[in-house]
Amino acid sequence: MDIDQRMTELGKAKREAAMPDRIQLARLKNAIRKKTPKQGVRTGVIPVSLVLCALVVMIGVLAGFPAEQGELLSFQKEPPQTAGTPKNPVAAQKQASPSQAMMPNESGLVVEEKFAFAAELIELVQEYTELEVKKITDSPFSKVFKDTSQAVLLETNRGKVDLVFFPNPGQAEKVEIDEDFAVRGNITFTFTGAELRDGVAPLRAKGPTYQFTHDNLLVLSSNSEFVSDFRNMFTSYENYREVLRNFGLNINEYKYLKWPEGKQKIAGLPEKAAEELSPVWWIRDEVKLRAGDLFPGLFIKRGSVEVVSAYKTVEGIDHLFRLKWDEQNAVWTISEHQSKSGKALYKGK
Repeated sequence: MDIDQRMTELGKAKREAAMPDRIQLARLKNAIRKKTPKQGVRTGVIPVSLVLCALVVMIGVLAGFPAEQGELLSFQKEPPQTAGTPKNPVAAQKQASPSQAMMPNESGLVVEEKFAFAAELIELVQEYTELEVKKITDSPFSKVFKDTSQAVLLETNRGKVDLVFFPNPGQAEKVEIDEDFAVRGNITFTFTGAELRDGVAPLRAKGPTYQFTHDNLLVLSSNSEFVSDFRNMFTSYENYREVLRNFGLNINEYKYLKWPEGKQKIAGLPEKAAEELSPVWWIRDEVKLRAGDLFPGLFIKRGSVEVVSAYKTVEGIDHLFRLKWDEQNAVWTISEHQSKSGKALYKGK
């Protein structure tokens, strides 16, 4: 094999192309030294010419590689936080006005208008998980997939997590990560099941990337615990929604109250009433809680003081309790208890 052919193959190697310049150059030099004859008058000239040739090939390869690729995905680094140029004058005017560009959700978290597509899910995260969203920024994944640019990065009390929203139902569930751990400290990966934008693959990360998919949502993080967080969130939400629907209630009209609310203030309720809210004590005489049952969930109707609790047995018996605050005795009482057959929580039960 002649030198030109060998240098061409080196230049085309996928792994070599993804490596930093100094590592690339060092490996090329080592490869050349091993193949260069050490005898004869021209031994001092050949390495120089070969190195120059290697530099030319390397520059050619790197020129075709996106300059931003190396920074595209590294969970240890801060992603870009500046928004792109608005596509229309209306968007530009809205972003120019702080009062219109920012909107606090029910938890008090400020969500920029450009992230409005994620506002509902972020509210769900704050209601149904122990995650506290500290900051919302642009996600590097907004530049990865052909079908969507809607992606946000959430900074939470337990680390960072990227949320990617696809336009079609079930689309995210087709996406899978294909990781390559062959080179220590230089983990690369790509996605299957979705079209990627030209030149973005392979992506880089400092460690394994964990994913969770639900309908059109793709969740990505270097923290594996987020997979459980989001899986449990959707499971709880869908089970509670099913129970409320069984009794003619729309879960979107209610806010889920994480227990214990304790020190938190609940609009419309006396402070003592909020402190006394608990999902367990008042149903002990009504039902017997067992392992595998859906834990009783407390809900308050938005814009009112109506409080209900949804509960489901493992066999699929749905219960709805309506609670009433007894101001005189400073206790919660059950004003109504309904039960209906629903779907079992687990198959075969």
